[in-house]
Amino acid sequence: MLSIRTGTLGILLLAVLYSSVHGVLRGAIDLVESMQLDVAVLDSMQWSVRRAVNERRLAVSVYECLRAKDHRRFTVPLANHIASTLNGQEIAVALSFYSSPAGRKYTAYGFVDAHRGFDPKVDEPYPTFDPEDKTALHTFAATSAGDKLIRQQVLTSPAMPESVAEVQLQLLHECGYRLPR
Repeated sequence: MLSIRTGTLGILLLAVLYSSVHGVLRGAIDLVESMQLDVAVLDSMQWSVRRAVNERRLAVSVYECLRAKDHRRFTVPLANHIASTLNGQEIAVALSFYSSPAGRKYTAYGFVDAHRGFDPKVDEPYPTFDPEDKTALHTFAATSAGDKLIRQQVLTSPAMPESVAEVQLQLLHECGYRLPR
């Protein structure tokens, strides 16, 4: 009788653990999508490859191929990284911010900033932040999640997980690029 109860208890604990981990991963996937991190990683790759094409270090065909790739290939590796970096409550707080108008503007600001970093001549306007947006941003930055994502920048290189780099290399390989040996 004791072994049945112990076994049942073990199964229940595993179910709770699985649902907790699954819930955190689902939240992390939602956060990746809300922050557009997967889009940003592919976008950054495309800008880097475009620069290499302009410098005649890569063929145009590599860039054209990469432009056709799906950003969702990065979603799960990024979500796994988020789930290992933020706890469930931090993910929920971050998801709430990045799903808000201020969070969407902050994401858009990051894209414009990255594009101008690749090419200062880019004529892409920064979004404007009204006082409510600024308050929301400062409030989020003061949270544990905001501290990790904004101040510590735990999702940027070199903290980016190896699994994301593997996807990048796989995409480049699919587009005909071979690493020099």
